[in-house]
Amino acid sequence: MRTPVATYDLASNEPEHVHRIAKAIGRDAAKRAVFQQVYYHKSAMRSVAEIVKRTGLQRIQILKAGSALRGIAFDQEKHDGEIYYVKRSGYQRHKTQILKLAGSPKKLAALPTKRNVRVTVQIDGTTSTRQRPRAIALTVDNI
Repeated sequence: MRTPVATYDLASNEPEHVHRIAKAIGRDAAKRAVFQQVYYHKSAMRSVAEIVKRTGLQRIQILKAGSALRGIAFDQEKHDGEIYYVKRSGYQRHKTQILKLAGSPKKLAALPTKRNVRVTVQIDGTTSTRQRPRAIALTVDNI
């Protein structure tokens, strides 16, 4: 049997994915740091050792944050006994928006998605000064 392949459709559900990742990161500093390092510049994958060196966090903090974001924000692979976090294509351009939404629950709640629709209607308050025409009762006898 073949192993299932994880799929995600960023093109049709872009706001949904951005919302989901921002909600998963939340205000947690470790998750935020791991996300920033995985999506830092052009490298397709980052090892846990690299992230430890760049952030100054402990290995266990990075592994816990990575396991919470794995499958949502990025994928995880093992090479030569080392754990690597692999970017998902398309999320790089939304990195700043995701981090802004993750830091602000109000902005995250205001983000319009398919399941969280936000509609704004602007009503023009002007009224006509012209009088409305009056209706006249008309019967067959009057004609």
